[in-house]
Amino acid sequence: LRSTTWSGARVGNSCTGFSTHGHEVFDALTLPAGQTLHATLASDDFDASLYVLDACPLVSAGECVAGSDEGFEAGADETVSFTNTTGDDLPLFIGADAFPDEVGAYTLTWSVQ
Repeated sequence: LRSTTWSGARVGNSCTGFSTHGHEVFDALTLPAGQTLHATLASDDFDASLYVLDACPLVSAGECVAGSDEGFEAGADETVSFTNTTGDDLPLFIGADAFPDEVGAYTLTWSVQ
């Protein structure tokens, strides 16, 4: 399962150690038990922030399972990996985020292995 949702609700998840209250975009997927999610967010237009939650942030807070905001400028890719060790399929929500005054094009890629 995969879907993409834009959130006008500035979630501001601090899963990366920073509170980026910009508008998030979420990809939803189901990660099979024992599989690993690899995700990368790239933008030459803004300082990107990438995180993965185990619940839809528009419905509940969810727990952060992975996050990255290592690059502090446009052009620095953010990358996360997360392995599902729960023994069950796990719904996940990948958040692409930025600060409120930063907008632009980005590429979010992810794979499951």
